[in-house]
Amino acid sequence: MTICKSLKTVLATASCLALLSGTASAEDTAWNGSLSATLSVSTGNSSNSNIGLFGNANKTTGLYTHLLDGGYLYSEADGSTSQSKGYGSYQLNRSFGDGALGLNDRFYGFGIISGIYDEFGAFRDDYYAGVGLGYKAIDTAQTTWTLDASGGLRYLGEPGSNIEPAARIASRFSTNVNERVTFSNDTSILWSPEDTLFVNDLSLTAQLTDSLSARAGFRIDHHTNAPVGTDPTDTLTYAGVTYGF
Repeated sequence: MTICKSLKTVLATASCLALLSGTASAEDTAWNGSLSATLSVSTGNSSNSNIGLFGNANKTTGLYTHLLDGGYLYSEADGSTSQSKGYGSYQLNRSFGDGALGLNDRFYGFGIISGIYDEFGAFRDDYYAGVGLGYKAIDTAQTTWTLDASGGLRYLGEPGSNIEPAARIASRFSTNVNERVTFSNDTSILWSPEDTLFVNDLSLTAQLTDSLSARAGFRIDHHTNAPVGTDPTDTLTYAGVTYGF
């Protein structure tokens, strides 16, 4: 109950931020995104081969942009589950393109809620909710790079069960190598008194048809204060097919 109340408080703050300085215009766009089916090899707390399903989507309505991201990994060994890991996040950005707070369209305020469930990881549960400010360092047809920072609350469970103040910084970079190939690198650092989580995911995507692409990548998750008996670093090397919409 305490967890729910705390997260609700942060999300209520995020909602107030979204309403800052007026409402969105009627301008609207359709959802865009991708779904990927992958085969992968992991090391760390789970060292095996996996199947995975990943997806992301975004939608802009006036000054507001919705960002969804998630994935799930699963594998079995000798008839028993050897990996079960899911993660997801929702971020609502509010552009300052209308000049609110004296800022321009390179800046945005946002609220975010994210979570990781890893049955065999250093921490089974890792959830975060916060609000912050972002900046579009590069925003061209070829390259995009956004930076954001936020503060909020983090819940770490199994082992322990703690709600702590937390801070998060993140970078999302993407560039077109050529007309068909895109390189992306997403980085985030989530700090709280008990532990800091570093995540980096880089990928290379090659367009095959208008809607299908091949994707390969490497992801690393590192905890600075992993519990005794667990591995602080998990890696994932993956490749698969992506459907864009």
